[in-house]
Amino acid sequence: MVPVLWALLVLACLAVYSVASHLRWHRTGLPLHGVPAFFLGAVVCVILGTGIWLAVGVFRNGLGWIISRDVLRGTTGSMAVVLSLTVLFYSVESWRGKRAWNQVTSQLIRHGESMDPKTFLPPAVSPQQDFAQAPIFSPLTRSTPGMKIDKARMIQADSEPLKLILYWFENALMRQSGIGFAPWLQAQTTDLEPWLGLCQKALDAPHASAQKDRRDIAAEILRILSPLDNLMDELRVYSDRPYCRLPFNYDLPMFSDDPSERILLAFLRVLRLRATAELALHRNDRAFQDLQLALRLAEYLRQQPSLFFHDPRAWAFADGLQPLWEAIQEHRWNARQLEAIQRQLLTFKPLADYPDRLRFIAFANALFVETIIPTRPVETGHPDFGPEGQSEIRWLRRFYPKGWSLQDQAAIYQQWLKSRVPPPPESPFPSHSAGDSLFVRQLLRGSSDPFFPIFLVPRIVQMQSDLNEFMPFMQAVTDLAALACAMERFRLVHSAYPETLDLLVPAFLDQLPTDCMSNAPMQYRYVDRQSCVLYSVGLDRQDNGGQASPRQQNWQGELQPEFDLSKNDWVWSLHTSNSPPQ
Repeated sequence: MVPVLWALLVLACLAVYSVASHLRWHRTGLPLHGVPAFFLGAVVCVILGTGIWLAVGVFRNGLGWIISRDVLRGTTGSMAVVLSLTVLFYSVESWRGKRAWNQVTSQLIRHGESMDPKTFLPPAVSPQQDFAQAPIFSPLTRSTPGMKIDKARMIQADSEPLKLILYWFENALMRQSGIGFAPWLQAQTTDLEPWLGLCQKALDAPHASAQKDRRDIAAEILRILSPLDNLMDELRVYSDRPYCRLPFNYDLPMFSDDPSERILLAFLRVLRLRATAELALHRNDRAFQDLQLALRLAEYLRQQPSLFFHDPRAWAFADGLQPLWEAIQEHRWNARQLEAIQRQLLTFKPLADYPDRLRFIAFANALFVETIIPTRPVETGHPDFGPEGQSEIRWLRRFYPKGWSLQDQAAIYQQWLKSRVPPPPESPFPSHSAGDSLFVRQLLRGSSDPFFPIFLVPRIVQMQSDLNEFMPFMQAVTDLAALACAMERFRLVHSAYPETLDLLVPAFLDQLPTDCMSNAPMQYRYVDRQSCVLYSVGLDRQDNGGQASPRQQNWQGELQPEFDLSKNDWVWSLHTSNSPPQ
């Protein structure tokens, strides 16, 4: 009778533990799912029970009993039970994985969606329409599989120009440079002195005597950048082409090193600096041409697949608008030039790519799971790991339940299906902070894999958060800049800024762009004939009266290059600022 009571007590404890674990998992997603918790608890009970039985038997019968036939039968039986539980566990998780995969596959078919890697390949274009056919990109085009980047982020190929521009890009993003992105967001002009120091360091230029006058600094910057002039001229020749097909490895998008993206970002940063220096020297036409080329590069960047470059893209683009803000502040450009820039901006639609980017994130993360723990037979290890890594992958594949791999992939696709539909026209773009907790909970509940929340969910959430922050930011600043061009054209005609934005339609704009964060017109405050403030409500979707977002700070309280986009508004001020450059 006593053994039966003990067995019932153990089963009751196992049931309570399994149910409690599952409830905690359902609430938070972090503890064990009920199924693996039950099997783990059962194995632990068998092993502990066997250990207690052996200890009691030795205590009662002495050490000689340990080699008795009863012990052999008991331990063999326990091992058989543990083995049976293990086999049953793998079978159950395999069944659950296949069921989850079949369910999500049927949903994909029902919604007309496909995760076939071939669907991600952009349509082929003729060489005459491809910006990537510019000779400077030929090393990338002909040697994509062997392209590697060392610790200095320099291409290992016979191309000194690309090495030079990549080295520039790495230095141009150094936090120690003292250069902040997009100072126009706080109505500040460019401080050229840190840029001069950066140029001297990055391009190995000799340090000239201390420059005090802004025009002298601008002239020295342009002199140092002059070795890049031929590269810019070559890009300009090819910039009328509508497409850009730089190489990208779609077979392993989570591991593809993408030097082409950094190259375009580097060129964009150089053009921003050149245009700013040219404006300081009153070379207005050359600054206009460089800004036009920078906007073309931003469009080419938009066409490139990306998983990790959303924030550098957004900041490079926003900072690239600095010469436009300064030119409008100083009334440098005529109506024809402003109209041309406005036309470019109105065709730039970064937020239109949002559904495709979500789909690519889901595909890449699911492919990452399949690459590490394949659900189909594979003959080779992972191509990006060395001998030690290959050995670890092989051992991991032997013991990792394939059902967990299927559940992880199904959870990723399932969550993508829930979030893939963009908000309806009457709703604003969703705030990233408001949706994170629900997004995480739904994602975590899709798989019983205990390592899924540790290794994959943070990566997916970060990618989703980047999309929800930087894509609407790029769209909002694009619309702000286009509106600013239209308002400056209005001022050229009427000698004053409009008292309301409606006065811009239809002479200067076909229709007013809406703020993607509020689905309402951009906020506008008319100050006087020569001053006004235009702004988006930003990620918090609160009208803060045109108070600009602050710069981020590190743990020491030092200002960082980026702004904290989650606070206050994204502001474009149109008035003459007498504040010193920052």
